[in-house]
Amino acid sequence: MASCINPHLQDLTILNEGYVWSSIKDSSIGSLMPLEGLRRLSTTWEIFLCRGDVNNEKEYFPSIQGILDGIPKSLELLHISGGLNQEDCNRDRALAVILELLEQKHRFPAFKALDFGWKRRCPNMLWIYDSRYHPGFTGEDYLKVKSRCQNAGVELILKPFTPRPKNIYYFVDDDGTKTMSGANKVKHIVHYPYDDYEKICNENGCDPESGVPYESGGIRDKDW
Repeated sequence: MASCINPHLQDLTILNEGYVWSSIKDSSIGSLMPLEGLRRLSTTWEIFLCRGDVNNEKEYFPSIQGILDGIPKSLELLHISGGLNQEDCNRDRALAVILELLEQKHRFPAFKALDFGWKRRCPNMLWIYDSRYHPGFTGEDYLKVKSRCQNAGVELILKPFTPRPKNIYYFVDDDGTKTMSGANKVKHIVHYPYDDYEKICNENGCDPESGVPYESGGIRDKDW
């Protein structure tokens, strides 16, 4: 594939959208070594791991070293999007490829950053599952990759994690009086870090736990 692309290309995005199923699924990007000026590569886990013919187990995946040998030395940023599909992309294999890439950082002197779309953890929201921060990987995987990145001098890009907004609902009649029998529903959307959420609830007779009026009997906002 790379032989058909401008060798002076600096930014390359390879996706597998629009794929039509057949007995052969060849999502491999092949070697990108001919792209000697490539600086930023954006792709998916399935393509990066080079899934091959699903009917030929021996050629299902190339070797980890084979994948690394196809990365040009000019690469600065590797962005891999999406979570891991357990059928198509094995988590252990994905982790092994990334750790080996960091281990062999000396082969890629320009390499500066990894971006998997992972999120920065919120210290005050420890109840949120790891899958919300780094889909397809465990917390242990994250810490291992983070440590290896620090040792290799590679930035692990972590985007801010933004929890879902909280909603406050209540009804008013035509003259603006709050009443459960009102014909008009009012909705307040309060974004994280939820400033004034409790204040708005108190002002409108709503339960902060549910965001709806106390007199509604505890119906939560999803039922409104």
